[in-house]
Amino acid sequence: MQDHERLIQELRSLADDPSSSAWDSICELLDELDQIDSASVSKCLPALQETLTAWPDSLRVCPMGWCEDFVSGVDSPKLSIVRQIESEQMCSLSEAGSLYTLIKSPHLRYLTTLDLSCCNSSGGIIEDRWANDDLPMPAVFQLLADRADVSLSAIDLCLDIDLEQLKVLIESKTLSQCRHLGLECAGLNADRVVEELTRSDCPLLLESLNLNCTGLGSGVFLSDSAFNRFVESSNARNLKSLRLAGTDLTVKGIESLAQSPNCRELEELDISFMGDRETGDGTIEKLAASHYLKNLKRLICVDSGAGDVSAKLIAETRSLGEKLNHLKLNDGAITAAGAAALADSEFLKRLVHLDLCENQSIGDSGCLSLAEAPWMRRLEHINLNWVGMTNVGLSAILQSLEQPTFLDLGRNELKEGSLSLIAEAHGLRRVRELNLRGIEFDESEIAAFVTSPVLSKVKSLELSFCPDRVADQLVVDLAQSPQWNSLNSLDLSYRDAFTDRSLIAIANSPYLKNLTVLDLSNNKITSEGLVALAQSKLLSQLTELRLNGNQICDDGLIALARSPYLRKLQKLALYSNRLTEQSSDAVAQSPLHEIRVLALTMRNFHGGFMVDFVRAPGADEWPEDLPGEW
Repeated sequence: MQDHERLIQELRSLADDPSSSAWDSICELLDELDQIDSASVSKCLPALQETLTAWPDSLRVCPMGWCEDFVSGVDSPKLSIVRQIESEQMCSLSEAGSLYTLIKSPHLRYLTTLDLSCCNSSGGIIEDRWANDDLPMPAVFQLLADRADVSLSAIDLCLDIDLEQLKVLIESKTLSQCRHLGLECAGLNADRVVEELTRSDCPLLLESLNLNCTGLGSGVFLSDSAFNRFVESSNARNLKSLRLAGTDLTVKGIESLAQSPNCRELEELDISFMGDRETGDGTIEKLAASHYLKNLKRLICVDSGAGDVSAKLIAETRSLGEKLNHLKLNDGAITAAGAAALADSEFLKRLVHLDLCENQSIGDSGCLSLAEAPWMRRLEHINLNWVGMTNVGLSAILQSLEQPTFLDLGRNELKEGSLSLIAEAHGLRRVRELNLRGIEFDESEIAAFVTSPVLSKVKSLELSFCPDRVADQLVVDLAQSPQWNSLNSLDLSYRDAFTDRSLIAIANSPYLKNLTVLDLSNNKITSEGLVALAQSKLLSQLTELRLNGNQICDDGLIALARSPYLRKLQKLALYSNRLTEQSSDAVAQSPLHEIRVLALTMRNFHGGFMVDFVRAPGADEWPEDLPGEW
């Protein structure tokens, strides 16, 4: 069978399996088919498109390798299957000065979802060769509103939009089919926004509304009175998702929602960081007493004072817990009693996502209770970060799990022996993301962990804050294990645990062929390690590299700048190292100058000198209070 016929058959098979992994494979196969026989791509697309119509648009994300062609409008038939560009890619486009070009691109008509929430005040267009140098962000909004060939079903807008620009978009053909509006952290008067959405002539028939922290910058967050008018209006009747985190709502506002028949279709509710945290469990009490909120599937409650009473209400109220599949209670007020109440619930039969992060009083007792819950074996996503767990609780939890794809066990009291427990836990065979931040172990456990067939599908691994006495050996052995060939993100940051030995092992690994994100921040990496990476083909895969807070000197960065493998790197952090102006000159004359996000220490920190930061291309200097992350 010819190669292109085999590829077409594989495409047909994958299209019947809506999943992120299947989507990645479809895009890779189309690239391969395009190289062998570009005409076959066009021939197989109609049937592929028809099958993909059953897929959620959230899965049909533009691959990083296609992004440049998509934005620039290159004639490529395969781009027609894309339905969204993920927020991180949008952020990179904004930083690279390509946002305006994207809005002008003929391929924009393929998108049904557009996320502008991360775009900066310049609109990311100051370096855009297609835009005027002084073109402000409002021009992007106007151009988007004028695109008669674009019809978005979902849009998230940024901090810099004002009320008049929002009105223009709302009334445009571009949003005539819009069912999701996101205004998270938008600098708008939240009450005025709600008034616009409550108007009888508002054309939007929203099913999803995100008002998290709307009002940031204006100082006017959503109030009880404005919210009450909204939930009583006919415009609230279609809502299935409502995110209200960071508002001025009190229990009175939540009561108006709970008592409104217009909210009977609501499936997702986020009531985090509200202004009336002191009322504690009052918000959940109002939800539990509602005659209308019987369809909730996702309940998110972070830092709102919900404690054991709330956990018990959720567990014991049929109308509140019976349909829940996603529960997030990150309040720090849940104890072992609250965990036991959840575990004993006869209603939480559909739960697949449980997040109890930062409830430190749950402890081993609470974890032992959770391990007995019949719904634990169905969990796909479980976050028990910082819940006061030791190896005793860990052992019980691991024995109860059967199919999680996401598991966060970070910041617990996991001592020697815990790594072996994880390596031998057969219920972790489907795990794709694994967070073991702060886990302690000894050298005798390393072999079992790095050769464990249980963990062979892990794509993202966090081992930050590892014990320094054995950290390097773990990475050296992991880099030589074929079991980790699926890994694409590795976080080894903090605690000065990792040295050049780790980076050299990663650079020379024959198995880490899919690694795209590497974080070795705040360790003991020197120029020796960076030189080894610069000489490695692994560098040609990396899209993000974080080495800030190490001991790298000019010769390391110069070697990186001269590397022939600088192909995909888009984010590089090297601030708080030992670099001088000599590094700046090398960067200016290398492909590093084109990196979308670049953070470098331009002077030594010694002697009281201020540290200057630069970002390329063409952006302002980093502020002096640059955070530890990007």
